[in-house]
Amino acid sequence: YRGNPDALSFRAVFPNYHFQFANTKNSSDFTVGAQLEYTRHLNDVLNLSVPFHFAAAEYPVDDLGQRFQERTYFGLDAQLQLKFFNEGQLFNPSLYAGLGFNVENFDAFALSAPVGLLLDIRVADRLYLSPKFEYRIGFEDNRNALMPALGVKILLGPGTPKENKDRDGDGVPNAE
Repeated sequence: YRGNPDALSFRAVFPNYHFQFANTKNSSDFTVGAQLEYTRHLNDVLNLSVPFHFAAAEYPVDDLGQRFQERTYFGLDAQLQLKFFNEGQLFNPSLYAGLGFNVENFDAFALSAPVGLLLDIRVADRLYLSPKFEYRIGFEDNRNALMPALGVKILLGPGTPKENKDRDGDGVPNAE
């Protein structure tokens, strides 16, 4: 994001802890939450992002995944995004990985490793549709999760200044 090194994203997130046990996939296995993510452009190939997310998630309470309990979920991650194309294009895909700190019902703490795919789709000068597909590897038993998300990314800052093609205002371009 040359000229806009900082960005904020707002997304709806849909955690699913059922998938690791189920033979079939049901849309009812996904719960709903929200994510606020700060992203910093580091260079042409890397971004650093720090997403904060919260949701009402259904966690397995037995090792077979036959019983689930809804609990409040909070998470904070640090992620590196590997970019494939120069930013500012219509499509800006990236792969990401990181380390996350999760809290369940304010009484259980755990670490996880989020990995995923992000696709920013430019819809305006500093506005992107920003879907993510994430797989969270839990460091605790039965805490792997799918966590797709959909939202928007807004670039912050003044933007790249436009070159003034007529600095002295005489109506003749500088090159001439």
